[in-house]
Amino acid sequence: MVLQPTWKLLNVNISVYTETIGYGKEIEYTETDRETLSPEDLKVVIEHGIDSEPENEEEGIEGMTMQLIELLTSLANKGSIRSLIYSGIVPLITSIASYMILSKDQENEFITDQSQFININNENVYEHSVRNYCLDFLSQIIENFDDDAVEAIL
Repeated sequence: MVLQPTWKLLNVNISVYTETIGYGKEIEYTETDRETLSPEDLKVVIEHGIDSEPENEEEGIEGMTMQLIELLTSLANKGSIRSLIYSGIVPLITSIASYMILSKDQENEFITDQSQFININNENVYEHSVRNYCLDFLSQIIENFDDDAVEAIL
C-alpha cells in the first residue's frame, strides 16, 4: 500500500519543511550524522544525468514535498483508497494545510510591501509551488467528498 508510507513521510517532513522553507534555516545535522556521513554526503549537491536536465522543477525539500502532495492527489482519485482517505480526512487536510505557509522570502516581501500579499495569492496558477499543489489536492478532495471535505477544511 502506497498511502501509509506517503502519509508518514508527509507528516515527518512538516517540521523540516517549516524550518527550512518557512523560517529559512539551514538543515542541521546531528553529531551522529556528522560522524557517520562523509563530507560529500553532508553537502547539498544535485547532479543531473544526461537525460534529466532540470525543467524549472523544484528540487530538495520543496521538490520532494510537491511530489508527495501530487502523489496524494492522484491517490485521492483511486476508488479503493477513497475510503481510507475519507476515514482520515481531517488530519490529512490539516497536514496539507500546514504546507501552505509563506516562505521566508515571501514573508520578507510582505513586510516590506503589504500589498505584496495580494500578489502572492494571485501568483501564477500554473507555477510549480507547494501552495499550488496543496490547492490542487484540496480541490480534488472537495470534488471527491463534497460537503464532508468542506466541513473538514473548516
